[in-house]
Amino acid sequence: MEILELIDRIEDLVEESSSLPFSKKVMVDSEALFFILKEMRENIPEEIKQAQWIQEEKDRILNDATKDANQIIEQANAQAFKIKSDAEVKFEKLISENDVVVAAEKKANEILLKAEQNAKTIKIQTNTYVDDVLSKTQEKLRDVITILDSNRSEIRK
Repeated sequence: MEILELIDRIEDLVEESSSLPFSKKVMVDSEALFFILKEMRENIPEEIKQAQWIQEEKDRILNDATKDANQIIEQANAQAFKIKSDAEVKFEKLISENDVVVAAEKKANEILLKAEQNAKTIKIQTNTYVDDVLSKTQEKLRDVITILDSNRSEIRK
Protein backbone atom coordinates (compact mmCIF):
# COMPACT_ATOMS: atom_id res chain seq x y z
CA MET A 1 0.00 0.00 0.00
CA GLU A 2 1.25 3.46 -0.79
CA ILE A 3 1.91 6.16 1.74
CA LEU A 4 -0.83 8.44 0.39
CA GLU A 5 -3.43 5.68 0.79
CA LEU A 6 -2.30 5.14 4.36
CA ILE A 7 -2.59 8.87 5.05
CA ASP A 8 -6.10 8.77 3.58
CA ARG A 9 -6.93 5.89 5.95
CA ILE A 10 -5.68 7.94 8.94
CA GLU A 11 -7.89 10.85 7.83
CA ASP A 12 -10.86 8.50 7.50
CA LEU A 13 -10.11 7.06 10.94
CA VAL A 14 -10.04 10.58 12.47
CA GLU A 15 -13.27 11.58 10.68
CA GLU A 16 -15.08 8.41 11.77
CA SER A 17 -13.93 8.76 15.37
CA SER A 18 -16.25 10.18 17.94
CA SER A 19 -15.58 13.69 19.12
CA LEU A 20 -15.41 14.94 22.68
CA PRO A 21 -18.19 17.31 23.60
CA PHE A 22 -17.38 21.01 23.52
CA SER A 23 -13.97 20.37 21.93
CA LYS A 24 -12.33 19.68 18.63
CA LYS A 25 -10.66 16.63 20.05
CA VAL A 26 -11.61 13.13 18.93
CA MET A 27 -11.20 9.69 20.39
CA VAL A 28 -9.33 7.52 17.94
CA ASP A 29 -9.07 3.77 17.97
CA SER A 30 -5.42 3.52 18.96
CA GLU A 31 -5.09 -0.04 17.72
CA ALA A 32 -6.24 0.95 14.22
CA LEU A 33 -4.00 4.04 14.27
CA PHE A 34 -0.96 2.01 15.35
CA PHE A 35 -1.69 -0.55 12.63
CA ILE A 36 -1.74 2.18 9.96
CA LEU A 37 1.43 3.77 11.37
CA LYS A 38 3.12 0.35 11.32
CA GLU A 39 2.21 -0.04 7.65
CA MET A 40 3.51 3.47 6.97
CA ARG A 41 6.77 2.61 8.66
CA GLU A 42 7.07 -0.51 6.53
CA ASN A 43 6.31 1.41 3.32
CA ILE A 44 8.31 4.55 4.08
CA PRO A 45 11.76 2.96 4.10
CA GLU A 46 11.45 1.77 0.47
CA GLU A 47 10.34 5.19 -0.69
CA ILE A 48 13.00 6.88 1.40
CA LYS A 49 15.59 4.49 -0.02
CA GLN A 50 14.46 5.43 -3.49
CA ALA A 51 14.59 9.13 -2.63
CA GLN A 52 18.02 8.70 -1.04
CA TRP A 53 19.25 6.75 -4.06
CA ILE A 54 17.91 9.47 -6.35
CA GLN A 55 19.64 12.12 -4.23
CA GLU A 56 22.90 10.17 -4.19
CA GLU A 57 22.68 9.59 -7.93
CA LYS A 58 22.03 13.31 -8.48
CA ASP A 59 25.06 14.16 -6.30
CA ARG A 60 27.22 11.63 -8.16
CA ILE A 61 26.16 13.02 -11.54
CA LEU A 62 26.79 16.58 -10.36
CA ASN A 63 30.21 15.60 -8.98
CA ASP A 64 31.11 13.82 -12.23
CA ALA A 65 29.93 16.81 -14.24
CA THR A 66 31.91 19.17 -12.02
CA LYS A 67 35.04 17.02 -12.39
CA ASP A 68 34.56 16.88 -16.16
CA ALA A 69 34.01 20.64 -16.30
CA ASN A 70 37.12 21.26 -14.20
CA GLN A 71 39.17 18.98 -16.45
CA ILE A 72 37.85 20.75 -19.55
CA ILE A 73 38.67 24.13 -17.98
CA GLU A 74 42.18 22.94 -17.04
CA GLN A 75 42.75 21.59 -20.54
CA ALA A 76 41.43 24.82 -22.07
CA ASN A 77 43.68 26.89 -19.80
CA ALA A 78 46.69 24.73 -20.66
CA GLN A 79 45.89 24.98 -24.35
CA ALA A 80 45.37 28.75 -24.08
CA PHE A 81 48.71 29.09 -22.26
CA LYS A 82 50.46 27.03 -24.95
CA ILE A 83 48.84 29.06 -27.74
CA LYS A 84 49.84 32.29 -25.98
CA SER A 85 53.41 31.06 -25.47
CA ASP A 86 53.68 29.96 -29.11
CA ALA A 87 52.32 33.31 -30.25
CA GLU A 88 54.81 35.18 -28.07
CA VAL A 89 57.68 33.08 -29.50
CA LYS A 90 56.48 33.73 -33.05
CA PHE A 91 56.05 37.42 -32.26
CA GLU A 92 59.58 37.65 -30.86
CA LYS A 93 60.90 35.77 -33.89
CA LEU A 94 59.11 38.13 -36.26
CA ILE A 95 60.44 41.11 -34.35
CA SER A 96 63.98 39.76 -34.46
CA GLU A 97 63.61 38.90 -38.13
CA ASN A 98 62.27 42.38 -38.69
CA ASP A 99 65.26 43.76 -36.77
CA VAL A 100 67.56 41.76 -39.05
CA VAL A 101 65.77 43.09 -42.13
CA VAL A 102 65.88 46.65 -40.81
CA ALA A 103 69.59 46.30 -39.96
CA ALA A 104 70.30 44.82 -43.40
CA GLU A 105 68.42 47.64 -45.12
CA LYS A 106 70.30 50.19 -43.03
CA LYS A 107 73.62 48.58 -43.90
CA ALA A 108 72.64 48.42 -47.59
CA ASN A 109 71.69 52.11 -47.52
CA GLU A 110 75.02 52.97 -45.88
CA ILE A 111 76.92 50.97 -48.51
CA LEU A 112 74.91 52.60 -51.30
CA LEU A 113 75.57 56.08 -49.85
CA LYS A 114 79.30 55.35 -49.58
CA ALA A 115 79.32 54.02 -53.14
CA GLU A 116 77.58 57.16 -54.38
CA GLN A 117 80.02 59.34 -52.44
CA ASN A 118 82.96 57.35 -53.84
CA ALA A 119 81.52 57.68 -57.35
CA LYS A 120 81.19 61.46 -56.92
CA THR A 121 84.73 61.68 -55.58
CA ILE A 122 86.09 59.58 -58.44
CA LYS A 123 84.13 61.65 -60.96
CA ILE A 124 85.47 64.90 -59.48
CA GLN A 125 89.01 63.49 -59.44
CA THR A 126 88.61 62.21 -63.00
CA ASN A 127 87.29 65.56 -64.20
CA THR A 128 90.16 67.33 -62.46
CA TYR A 129 92.69 64.95 -64.00
CA VAL A 130 91.16 65.27 -67.48
CA ASP A 131 91.05 69.07 -67.09
CA ASP A 132 94.75 69.07 -66.08
CA VAL A 133 95.68 66.85 -69.04
CA LEU A 134 93.67 69.01 -71.43
CA SER A 135 95.16 72.18 -69.95
CA LYS A 136 98.71 70.84 -70.38
CA THR A 137 97.85 69.66 -73.89
CA GLN A 138 96.42 73.10 -74.66
CA GLU A 139 99.60 74.76 -73.39
CA LYS A 140 101.74 72.42 -75.49
CA LEU A 141 99.52 73.13 -78.51
CA ARG A 142 99.92 76.89 -77.92
CA ASP A 143 103.64 76.41 -77.74
CA VAL A 144 103.52 74.40 -80.95
CA ILE A 145 101.28 77.04 -82.61
CA THR A 146 103.61 79.76 -81.45
CA ILE A 147 106.55 77.87 -82.92
CA LEU A 148 104.60 77.24 -86.13
CA ASP A 149 103.66 80.93 -86.36
CA SER A 150 107.25 81.90 -85.75
CA ASN A 151 108.47 79.42 -88.37
CA ARG A 152 105.98 80.66 -90.91
CA SER A 153 106.92 84.21 -90.15
CA GLU A 154 110.56 83.44 -90.82
CA ILE A 155 109.70 81.68 -94.00
CA ARG A 156 107.82 84.70 -95.30
CA LYS A 157 110.54 87.13 -94.66
